[in-house]
Amino acid sequence: MRCRWKKLISRFIDGELDKEEKEFMEDHIRGCDICSQELRFLKMIKDNLNKDFDYQIDSSFRQNVISELTDIQTNFKRRFNLWLDDIYTLAKRLIPAFTVVLLLIVFSFVFRQQSLAVVTIEDVLINNHLTKEEEFILGNDELSPGVILGLFLNGDSQEGGY
Repeated sequence: MRCRWKKLISRFIDGELDKEEKEFMEDHIRGCDICSQELRFLKMIKDNLNKDFDYQIDSSFRQNVISELTDIQTNFKRRFNLWLDDIYTLAKRLIPAFTVVLLLIVFSFVFRQQSLAVVTIEDVLINNHLTKEEEFILGNDELSPGVILGLFLNGDSQEGGY
């Protein structure tokens, strides 16, 4: 179950309500089990928090904490420096390998570009001295490249075959 006035209980305990709100909450808490339980619970917490706890801390506690933190810092610096040394050693070994791979890639693109030749249909017609039938086949947009290739390879150039 819920009570819409339950949210005012903390302010009631802390004395943050004005006179009218305080009187209203006092009357409400007497008649509402939910709010009266919440009030008892919050008062218990507040009372326990206000108790004066007497803790005795060893006089060497501060020195022990500082010593532990110094050890942690020293170990961290040592491990970090070892890690940096490992990275540096690895980089010294990998840089030549990466350089070789990069050079191979660059040279492969340079020489590949020089070896590629663009051949147009006009180059084929001029250099191969094609017949009129062959020129018709190459100029026919309705034939697929596979059919054209098959006609040239098989030598099938009969009338009506295309």
